[in-house]
Amino acid sequence: NDLHHCVGSYSDRIINGESRIVFMRLAEKEKESLITVDIAEDKTLIEAAGLGNCALTDIQEKALKAWLKEINK
Repeated sequence: NDLHHCVGSYSDRIINGESRIVFMRLAEKEKESLITVDIAEDKTLIEAAGLGNCALTDIQEKALKAWLKEINK
């Protein structure tokens, strides 16, 4: 709701284990989501979007790539 995304419609994919929804947040503002990330069961990126489905900033994209690399070690 905070980022105005339609991830609620992904419930079947989540229940079936096909998709996981996580949120990128700043450590000092852990209750404020910056982007919504949809990752597959094999930890590959399905999609990521900022507020209102806008594109990620360069910094957000860099952080997301680093996180994906870390979880896929």
